Amino acid sequence: MNPSFIENANNGKLCFLFCITMVSSIMETEFPKQDLKVLHVDDDAVDAMKLQRVLKKLNVNHEVRHVINGHDALSLMQAEPRYIPNVIILDLNMPVLNGLEFLEMLRSDASLRHIT
Repeated sequence: MNPSFIENANNGKLCFLFCITMVSSIMETEFPKQDLKVLHVDDDAVDAMKLQRVLKKLNVNHEVRHVINGHDALSLMQAEPRYIPNVIILDLNMPVLNGLEFLEMLRSDASLRHIT
């Protein structure tokens, strides 16, 4: 099962709901009737609450983990090798390790490279 990446390159919040709609569509078509592991990498707590609200309205029971930057996302996946997300919702503009840097490090890590 290959994970899907949704990259939000918009500094504003206009793109957020569009991205969530895309994620919902992917979940319904690629993983019907499955509980998914969703990793939300975003430094905006309001966006995390919006995602939780949308998934609740969709009446799905996906496991959603939220981290605030790419470093925390990599640390989570390295610390818990059994936690491999099906979907990663990735903000590009974050402190510490932004989305593009996260993708570079993910692809260069031998133990995580298979995710992309």
